[in-house]
Amino acid sequence: MEGLAFVVVELILAAIGWACLLIRYGRIDRVQKILDEKYAGSAAAAARIFILNVFAGTGAVVMIIAVIYVIVFWIINSVTNK
Repeated sequence: MEGLAFVVVELILAAIGWACLLIRYGRIDRVQKILDEKYAGSAAAAARIFILNVFAGTGAVVMIIAVIYVIVFWIINSVTNK
């Protein structure tokens, strides 16, 4: 059962990887060249990197918003003396 789950996850990741690379590079021959050069021919590896980059970018945006929120409310509280 675990082997089947691994295969299904790999198929899903491969589809996501191909889709992301096709959107980014446009042509299948360029996608295959990039897969061979950067990702050792694995579209699933490309998808893993893409997903991790999305999480990292989202975390960075959340941290920036949190810092701005703290600074703005610190200034507001300092000015209003609450």
